[in-house]
Amino acid sequence: MKLITVFFDLEAPFLWKAEGKFDLEGAVRNISGILNQFGVKAVFNTCGIVADNFPKLIAMLH
Repeated sequence: MKLITVFFDLEAPFLWKAEGKFDLEGAVRNISGILNQFGVKAVFNTCGIVADNFPKLIAMLH
């Protein structure tokens, strides 16, 4: 068995600048699907303001 650490940082300022330029929830859904396909566990770090603005995204990752 190989052990790795996978960490994604969903930073609020970046998300504000990118809002409307791409489908954030769709992108995270795709990443999550790939991780699940290969049985890889990961951490998605974010802050409260992202959770407030993207509640569906946080629920999807929970």
